[in-house]
Amino acid sequence: MNWASASAPEAAVSGRFVLVTGASTGIGEATARLLASGGWNVIATVRSDADADRIGAIQRCSPAHFDLGLGAERAAAELADQVAGIVGDAGLAGLVNNAGYVEGGPFETVTLDRWRSQFEVNVFGVVELTRVLMPTLRRAVDPRVVVVGSISGRVGAPMLGPYVASKHAVDGLCKCLRREFDGSGPIVTLVEPGAVSTPLWAKAVRLADRIEGSLNADQQARYSRLISAQRVALQDGRRQGVSPDVVAEVIQTALTSSRPRARYLVGRDAKAGGLLDRVLPDSAMEAIGRRLIARAADRGVR
Repeated sequence: MNWASASAPEAAVSGRFVLVTGASTGIGEATARLLASGGWNVIATVRSDADADRIGAIQRCSPAHFDLGLGAERAAAELADQVAGIVGDAGLAGLVNNAGYVEGGPFETVTLDRWRSQFEVNVFGVVELTRVLMPTLRRAVDPRVVVVGSISGRVGAPMLGPYVASKHAVDGLCKCLRREFDGSGPIVTLVEPGAVSTPLWAKAVRLADRIEGSLNADQQARYSRLISAQRVALQDGRRQGVSPDVVAEVIQTALTSSRPRARYLVGRDAKAGGLLDRVLPDSAMEAIGRRLIARAADRGVR
């Protein structure tokens, strides 16, 4: 462990402990670095030995392997045992549920196995890890749980049904937990970014390539404009998205504020989408969506 430069054993418990999942890249890595620099003892989950070596070199960061491909129940149980052994009686003051990925495609082509995989990681991973860590969270003073969602979980997006549904699910979960834990458990906050400049975009481009390559001729004709529009959106998001550091700062606020909000929208696109979703009827939101898709498809970026 690399909690601090001090060699005394007491250094390991001098700060509060926080667990950040999905810390190999992007929002998770930025959050781990920011919290560690602010004096937190960070347990940061990764999937590879190379990522563990890089994260472990950060002062006050300790990597832990966490692979939801094993199944949420098994992966969460193994990680919870590690965390309990590390934090001891101090308890876990913060849990940042960030790990996730994007699954999508035309609805009629996405198999149930791919839906299950999406929910296994993006929903059941959050549910099970939070559940098994509750005793450890309750030992801490003023514990917090932060869930990284997405504005798409509220406004929707074509071709991204599994991902959007998973983020909508964690939105509902956070609302339930805030009411259930009110005064008797950790404060739960949902962070909803819009576009963020992370390696997720490169993965999404590969997903678009995979989707397009799997379609038959009829499906190609039916979905070509939507796929073209999504490619434009991916390029725009990669160029215009906020830095992961911006999201990390909001997560830090949710962990440290004396009165954290129930949700934080991050980025101009997320704030605009959240506002429109509140004030416009569904028909108007759908009309805006059709115009945006048509404009993007006409640009035809590949």
